[in-house]
Amino acid sequence: INKSPRELWVGLLGILALAMIYMLINFFKGVSIFNEGDKYYARFHDIGEIVKSSPVYINGYKVGNVSDITYDFKEVNNVYIEMSLDKRLQIPQGSYAMIVNKTLGSSTINLVMSQKEVFLQPGDTLYGTLNAGAIHEAGKMLPQITSLLPKVDSILVSLNNVLSNPALNNSVNNIEQLT
Repeated sequence: INKSPRELWVGLLGILALAMIYMLINFFKGVSIFNEGDKYYARFHDIGEIVKSSPVYINGYKVGNVSDITYDFKEVNNVYIEMSLDKRLQIPQGSYAMIVNKTLGSSTINLVMSQKEVFLQPGDTLYGTLNAGAIHEAGKMLPQITSLLPKVDSILVSLNNVLSNPALNNSVNNIEQLT
């Protein structure tokens, strides 16, 4: 009978510890628990490496996070990203969202703002594009690089033949003796 209040306190402390762990995990992911922002959506054909809690930037300044990702099964190649953005932010019509893939595999969303005076309302959908970055551009050059490999190989073989020639070694020794 005396153990009941102690067990109750242990249970309450366990629940409190789990709640604190949940809040810390979300804090380190950059998700605001208490201050939910306005929801905007962006439609993409390809989302690259975007995941929930990916950051959303305007000119390098973080204005929100990705809060949800859904695939539209009714339309082919349409993925909708829900962004939770700062309530103070006003997005002009004609603005769009651009996914930028970083070199180490992470991705971010950059909002590119237009100069119009009419603003979107929370819940509206932006057009989205994918900027794959330098890795994608290097991938485009891969066929050209592959065609150059036999030529580079023959040049290296010729250079190796010249450098391994004993006459070159003798010439270097003669020059050393002269100096």
